[in-house]
Amino acid sequence: GQFTSGYGGGICQVSTTLYNAALLANLQIIERYNHSIYGDATNYVPLGRDAAIFYGYKDLKFKNSLEQPIVVFCEIKESSLIVTIYGEKLLDKNITIITKDKEVHDFDIIEIKRENMEYAGKRVLQEGIPGYSIKTYRVINDSRGESIEFLSNDQYVSVPQKILID
Repeated sequence: GQFTSGYGGGICQVSTTLYNAALLANLQIIERYNHSIYGDATNYVPLGRDAAIFYGYKDLKFKNSLEQPIVVFCEIKESSLIVTIYGEKLLDKNITIITKDKEVHDFDIIEIKRENMEYAGKRVLQEGIPGYSIKTYRVINDSRGESIEFLSNDQYVSVPQKILID
């Protein structure tokens, strides 16, 4: 019943980086999930650009929808993960990812009556984290003009703040 911060395995950082590379390579996204909470563990990437995976439940799947074979390279340089997708020829498109309609959902505050009165004042047991909703799009500019592809409408739940009161 308590949310606590902790370290994850980092595998979602790999899937998120791969997802963003696939988006910018104009690959078709088949399956992708956002994290349930956007906080310290996920703010390494903008809202709507994360890709959570969880064995047996959530996966990242994309398809090579290009008219050429591709190869995916992953490397670590210093403290950065770099994913590069190569094809036989460069794309003749300029691709950007944008977000719109961001909404912030305030977290609730739960007051818990203190049983032991030796501590005076308020004490935060759990920091609150706001929730969000956001829409993500891929914008493609090429010789034919501009097209916009809707990618996702992501929901991130809020985490209530818990406070001890006298």
